Amino acid sequence: MGYVTVKVEYRNQILNLNLYIVKENLDTILGREWLYKINLDWQAIKAVRVTSKRNLSQLLEEYKNIFDDELGEINNYQVKLELKPEVKPIFSRVRTVPFALKGRVENEIDRLEKEGIIEKVEHSEWATPVVPAVKPDGSIRLCRLLSNIKPKFSRATTPLTKIGGNIY
Repeated sequence: MGYVTVKVEYRNQILNLNLYIVKENLDTILGREWLYKINLDWQAIKAVRVTSKRNLSQLLEEYKNIFDDELGEINNYQVKLELKPEVKPIFSRVRTVPFALKGRVENEIDRLEKEGIIEKVEHSEWATPVVPAVKPDGSIRLCRLLSNIKPKFSRATTPLTKIGGNIY
């Protein structure tokens, strides 16, 4: 869901460390990042006390820009995607939308365009089909079929780890 940078004090050390917030109901644990940065005296640790007087509602209010249901933007972050050298653009044809979903699909496209999530273009060398998925509440989620495009990218040289790989 996000993270917050917290001030951690241990003995004569004062550090600003990231505290990650996840949707899963997991036990609170120290991650690798903390264990590497905090010089712990393992022999002296017998119990952990929480001294914060702030409760969850105070934190949610203080960081409401992180926890609101609004769509945000990622700033100051650059992504580099590399195509394999021999790749030529792929333009897949449009898939037929079932008549019963046509109005809802058009409304969802209009909504996404108004919110600035997508934008209309006159022509593109690349295109993949959009497939509507009906959510339990009856609304539409527009999904892209990327199975024909994903293999065209060079794989990242740095492997990504799951959250379990970052914690002890």
